[in-house]
Amino acid sequence: MRKAHWLNAAVANALAATVLAGAAHAAVCGDVNNDGAVTAADGGVLENRLLNPATPICGGTGIACADLNANGTVDTGDRTILGQVIAGVETLYAPCTGPAAPTCPSTWTGDITTNQHWGPAPCEVKLNGPVLVTNNAVLTVDPGVVVKGIKNPSNPAALIVLRGSKLDANGTAGNPIVFTSDQPPGSRSLGDWGGVTLNGFAPVNFPGGVGSSEGLPPGLALYGGNDPADNVGRVRFARIEYSGIELSTDNELNVFTMNALGTGTVIDHVQAHRGNDDCHEWFGGTVRTKYLVATGCRDDGLDWQIGFRGTVQFAVVHQAAAGVDGSGRHGFEADNNEFGFNNLPRSNPQICNVTAIGARPQGITIGGSGAQLRRGTAGTIANSIFASWRSSCLNIADNDTIGRGCLNATTLRTGADVLRVQDSICFNNGTGGTTVMSGGATSPCTPAELGALWTTSTGLNTTTDPSIPWATAASFPGNPLNTSNYVPGIALSGPDCKNVNPTVFDSAPFIGALPSVGSNWLNDASVCGPGQIAGCWLNVELN
Repeated sequence: MRKAHWLNAAVANALAATVLAGAAHAAVCGDVNNDGAVTAADGGVLENRLLNPATPICGGTGIACADLNANGTVDTGDRTILGQVIAGVETLYAPCTGPAAPTCPSTWTGDITTNQHWGPAPCEVKLNGPVLVTNNAVLTVDPGVVVKGIKNPSNPAALIVLRGSKLDANGTAGNPIVFTSDQPPGSRSLGDWGGVTLNGFAPVNFPGGVGSSEGLPPGLALYGGNDPADNVGRVRFARIEYSGIELSTDNELNVFTMNALGTGTVIDHVQAHRGNDDCHEWFGGTVRTKYLVATGCRDDGLDWQIGFRGTVQFAVVHQAAAGVDGSGRHGFEADNNEFGFNNLPRSNPQICNVTAIGARPQGITIGGSGAQLRRGTAGTIANSIFASWRSSCLNIADNDTIGRGCLNATTLRTGADVLRVQDSICFNNGTGGTTVMSGGATSPCTPAELGALWTTSTGLNTTTDPSIPWATAASFPGNPLNTSNYVPGIALSGPDCKNVNPTVFDSAPFIGALPSVGSNWLNDASVCGPGQIAGCWLNVELN
């Protein structure tokens, strides 16, 4: 594990060593019982203080040592942070500190090297060129704040969080945080700026365990390490749009790039919209993500590689024909490592409850598959729908990948790091609408043979029409975009996704991102009209 947590045994011993015998201890953050060390005993004293405000703490010097969330009082939030410190879990802010005082700079140029806090709303901050959050700084962005990348092809704006630093962008459904172009509505376009990139210390499968971010000078933004629990902050109820820049072949800034993020990082309710490259991309890491939307990107909706072993639950991917420029554009693009198909740790994510809709009904003559699986990836894709992709439902590109799924033409691989598509639906894919499997793999089985095994053994469904309006509509993107168009018109019950990963996934006994009846997580009834995105955390602009 990376030794960058605020407290570990060495720190505790050092604190104790500084205490003069017989003298009162100075108030040290977390040392609630004032014995010179931060241990489970401090948790007990803090709990007593919450129950009885008369309980003495911090050696009578005040409450500073117990105010771990730095809000001026002792509350249950302090108990949570103290528990993390005692357990050696990395916290969002250093204990007993919090966000910097809020400011709203009209333009930001250059690196962020100390804690910054942008807000409150209404606040707009323009990024002039690449902005790197570095030196272990935390950038806090308040709900409702709009961050705009200045369009400048010779010096593209981007927000890049380097290892050790954090982004705390914690929006709400009705007051999302928006990362967008500085161009006026109606004039924004794919690739106006460089998007958001987070870099962490979680494992990757590059030799040596460290990689360098795409789209940036080599060595400027490294990612990877040995901390699967790494915390790079929070991105919640946010959308990132009109970004993604292809600087050269296979060297791109995506819309939202997650490099080696660990399980301590929180990513949920994030839309990547109208990007010039991939919408959401993971390079290694173990981060657990939920409620993702990928709409109208030029390249892939969800893209992983370099040993990604995290999770995704509840995601909508929708391709727009107007933005697709070639055949290699897929709902999922899944790799292990293009430079070493069998590098370890192998990409092996768990994906559940996804609805991925291609542009076939829009008359597209190019475009790819619902999921392209290649370069040695493993992984489990469950309870998902792949509908209306131009080439095929699933494409398995090479033998190293198909060998993760089968031992031969009649036997599925079992054990660790296997490839599975299970309890999922393929509908209206391929030029004739019936192509389930494609790809260049030939051994130890063919794509058709693996598809047959999945159909008979894992519940791959190739006959059911999920009756999703957008799966057959030619008019996407629409205005207004009605979120009910992603809801199946028939009941699509299935095994509970929670069975795939009981400790991470929510209970969801249905196929696709949304159930045919019940709540629609794309909406929030308190701020949205019935079925409408307008005013909510998703984007409705056509340009």
